Amino acid sequence: MKPYVLQVFDSTKIRFFDDVSAPRPIPCQRPLPPESIDSFCREVDAEYKKRGSNLANLGSRLYRWLDGPTERWLERVVTGPAALHIDVDQRLRHLPWELLCRDGAFLCANPFHTFTPVRRIAPATALPLFASTPLPANRPLRVLFMASSPENVAHLLDFEREESLILQATQRRPVELLVEESGSLEGVEERVVEHGPGYFDVLHLTGHADVHDGVPRFLLEDETGQMLPASASALARTFSNAWPRLIFLSGCKSAQAVDVGALPSLCEALVGAGAPAVLGWALPVSDHAASIAAAELYEHLAAGKAIDESVAVARRKLIEDNLPDWHLLRLYASGVPLNALVTPERTPKRERIRVRSAEKEFLDAGAQVEVCPRGRFVGRRRVLQRCLRVLRSREGEQVHAEGLLLHGLGGTGKSSLAARLLDRMSSCRRRFVWVGAVDEIAFLRVVSDRLPEAIGLLNRAIPLKARIRQLLEGPLGQEPALLVFDDFEHNLDRMNVAAGLKPAALDVLTAVLAAIRESVSESRVIVTCRYAFALSGPARLHEEMLDSMRGAELGKKVTQLESLRSSAGGDPKVRRRAIELGAGNPRLLEWLDKVLATREKALPILAAMAGTVEEFREAIFLDELMKQQAPACRSMLALLSVVNLPVDRAAVEAVVAGEVVPHLDNAREVGLLEVMPDGATGELRFKVSAVVRPLLVEEISEEERREACGRAARWLYQAWWKANGSATEERILEVYRLAFASREQEIAIVAGTTLAAFWSERSRFREAAAIAQEMLQLGDDFRALSSLAGAEEVLGQRSQAKAHYQQALASVPDADEDFIAAHGRQYVLLLCNFGCLLQREGRLQEALELWNMALAVESKFGDAETRAAILHNMANGLACDGRRSEAFALWDEARALQERTGDELGHAATLQQLAGFKVGSNQKDEAYAYWERALMLYEKNGDIRGRSIVLASMSDAYGPSCGQRMCSQAIEDLSRMGAWPDLVIPLVNLGVIVPSMRVSCGAQAFWLCVHTEVALNEFVEAARFLFGALGADATISPHIAAATIFLTGVRGNSHPGIDQFQRCGAEMLAECASKRGVVIPDQLREYFSREELCEPSRFLPSLISRLEALVPEDGWLFDRTRVLDRYFSLLADSPLR
Repeated sequence: MKPYVLQVFDSTKIRFFDDVSAPRPIPCQRPLPPESIDSFCREVDAEYKKRGSNLANLGSRLYRWLDGPTERWLERVVTGPAALHIDVDQRLRHLPWELLCRDGAFLCANPFHTFTPVRRIAPATALPLFASTPLPANRPLRVLFMASSPENVAHLLDFEREESLILQATQRRPVELLVEESGSLEGVEERVVEHGPGYFDVLHLTGHADVHDGVPRFLLEDETGQMLPASASALARTFSNAWPRLIFLSGCKSAQAVDVGALPSLCEALVGAGAPAVLGWALPVSDHAASIAAAELYEHLAAGKAIDESVAVARRKLIEDNLPDWHLLRLYASGVPLNALVTPERTPKRERIRVRSAEKEFLDAGAQVEVCPRGRFVGRRRVLQRCLRVLRSREGEQVHAEGLLLHGLGGTGKSSLAARLLDRMSSCRRRFVWVGAVDEIAFLRVVSDRLPEAIGLLNRAIPLKARIRQLLEGPLGQEPALLVFDDFEHNLDRMNVAAGLKPAALDVLTAVLAAIRESVSESRVIVTCRYAFALSGPARLHEEMLDSMRGAELGKKVTQLESLRSSAGGDPKVRRRAIELGAGNPRLLEWLDKVLATREKALPILAAMAGTVEEFREAIFLDELMKQQAPACRSMLALLSVVNLPVDRAAVEAVVAGEVVPHLDNAREVGLLEVMPDGATGELRFKVSAVVRPLLVEEISEEERREACGRAARWLYQAWWKANGSATEERILEVYRLAFASREQEIAIVAGTTLAAFWSERSRFREAAAIAQEMLQLGDDFRALSSLAGAEEVLGQRSQAKAHYQQALASVPDADEDFIAAHGRQYVLLLCNFGCLLQREGRLQEALELWNMALAVESKFGDAETRAAILHNMANGLACDGRRSEAFALWDEARALQERTGDELGHAATLQQLAGFKVGSNQKDEAYAYWERALMLYEKNGDIRGRSIVLASMSDAYGPSCGQRMCSQAIEDLSRMGAWPDLVIPLVNLGVIVPSMRVSCGAQAFWLCVHTEVALNEFVEAARFLFGALGADATISPHIAAATIFLTGVRGNSHPGIDQFQRCGAEMLAECASKRGVVIPDQLREYFSREELCEPSRFLPSLISRLEALVPEDGWLFDRTRVLDRYFSLLADSPLR
């Protein structure tokens, strides 16, 4: 690509270099008033940040500004492949130059002429403009890949997918992709030192970037997997100025400048610190977009293409795939030319990659079970990190051992993990793999086959340990090896596992370990075995037990399986049951996935899955292992099996309430008990695998099981929650499950209502309603009833919600000081939320009474966040009643409290309400600013419902195309969570924005009004909209009018606006009659009777079928089968009579 350079010089001139190859190139230039720069930056930045802005128009403006009023500099750039180096200061550098657009076409999207802007970080006076061109290496591309996924960062990365896509993209073009698993700067530094300066062409960091203390940082990991932000200067120290030619920070906001250009982005800071070129993202992007860009980039870099050209092609790929993140990919560079990193593949004398994939090593060695290929491996990150620390350790270090013992139940992925470790240990080029039973002859045969030069040495008449030591000091002295003993359980008697290893295998293993220790060799051993075993002597194996997958790790595994992933067809209950039966065991999950793929009906599938699980247990000899354990050990396992999460030793003793020694060690050694270190503290955690649990059912009585659940609930509630003041969702759910099973009502209510609130904040209302209903099985409690009512209202069950609020208030004991001290906040929320429901019914005075009562209760315990919530709701009620000045005063007070307490969701709700009233007052700019701010806060906190309502509210402000996307996104998200009443307004808005969808959207909105209890004003709005779209002469229109009269009367007979709502229905009905020539009262009665408009049991079913006929079968924007039961009663009396 031909490079061009644009510079802003002395802050008063802009100049353009066409011929950059000249020693002293002569630029074209024009004056540039400083004030015009400031105004231009402000305007472009404001437009770019605006949701739904017209990117083509913005790109055209950027193009005209660079092109010049008369100069037409960019006309030369668009005639062929070009890299436009934009050498400007501060805020200009961070404008979205990727959007440059000419005649309505983005330059970056041109399929015939590749184009990319390059943000140049170099002294403006430097001549020549570019340094000397580095020669491309005549070998395959070398990439150091590191993902950082700290434990305490909310969004867990799918980094394995990114690595897999890079591998797939470069299958035809060899790439030496070395993966550093630590996620830390220390790990990068070790690999750089290990391979020497200049070894790697690219450093690829995937993860998250953010701003800490005003400085852009990449969020890396410490040695325990916790977040450790790293600045550009920290990365610079890691490389000691021996930078790779390209760094790709595949993390959100890595290219975003702090304070709109006043401080540099992380990419810019790295180039300033000495990196030749850095690629990054300006804003958060999807994992999918990041992975696609990386795959395309490396395919072209590996083919010998230039850096700028490869970036241009990667960005164009995002455009072609219709990924909206395409313009966020930013390239920063110094004065070092962006030419190719390596030569094309067919270049004479080009080096080749000679390392075989690890799975092929296992297959060649006779592995009986498929080893997970590199591109499909997921999870086990912390185990991998610990194992690699051991394999790379040196004598004297605390973690040092001569090898690893990976043990655990069959199917947990021990062999796959061993293969992953082989891939990661690039320093050990020699690999020897034995599968199954091994003795001295088998050992020597494999070594001789793979290392012919050692045959003479191995045949010497000296002890085996001495021969191995000479091997390590001789042929393997300069090239350390990894020796893998896979499926080592074949070297134990499975009928008597406790007897230990068979002598022949024990002799080989101890000889190898002793030789490594005595020779201080860097070679290492990996043993995979279902059972742990003891070794004598100073040499040792570091033990790592592979437990069942759970949480995000299990989610990644399930996503790989075609019949189990959430996007698969079939019965979701059957899929959930299969995942439950799979018990987090990767191999069993794969077996069950195949069962689902070959059967269609639920009952045969469930029967086949049960048979598959039993077959799996037999295959791994679980029954025999269980029979070998002492009765006391089986009883201990049965009692501990009531807990589904790993717990510490103290919890084990509390739950079992009996002897645990030596049973814990015995069960661990044979894999019946999973033992793993805690990621943060290193303390051991214990758990009985779900695969084992069915074998323990008969070991204890139901009463013993219930008592164990109670002990577990009480202990874990104190240890996990009360002691720390908070707990993770997973742990709270486990405490709730145990408390519910043991009828520990108070613990169950506290845990259950906490979960219901947490889920409601994240728009998981069905789950909140389900757990609240379950809690009520333990007895009436105002907290459970309040939680249930809140979820029901969102799900369209307003009548039930109202009844449950009333029941909750009735079940509250005297609100004395003790009650308020214990439950004051929950009581206030009940009063507050019930007040909101009453206000939506038009009963403002009753609502105000409840809100004032809530304020009085809050004043006794003093919680600013709770007070702000009450004030917010009071303000909304008063504003709806026309008392605007009072409302805005309360909103101001609420906002001040929310900002002081950091209540971002409360602040977002207040901004959302303010925006609605600002629009009503024709203060649209202020309204949209409030909405944008609310949207950002909702997205930050994961409140999908709040975000969706805002998107629908502001959808008419950004033009048809963007408005349609916003409404469609809101409809998709709201329907996914089952917030049916909230769907009505987005559907109506979508019909307004897209005229061709007006009837379809109107019909769907009114269908929801009939089936769910929406606010009456929204009901009437939807009715009017559909009636207007169809006209009074449509066959269905009289039924729309009749339903409006009937259902508003049934649902809102006490609403102060009921007369207005009924009048609206009557006016529509009169218009229908007039269109049909019916105007005389006697004719009207006959018309109503003939059309059965006075019989809801007749006209409502007819209305529903006609509404459904108005929507094409593929035009439904939500799943009707998921909508709750119909909310009308076929009453004998009708307001129409």
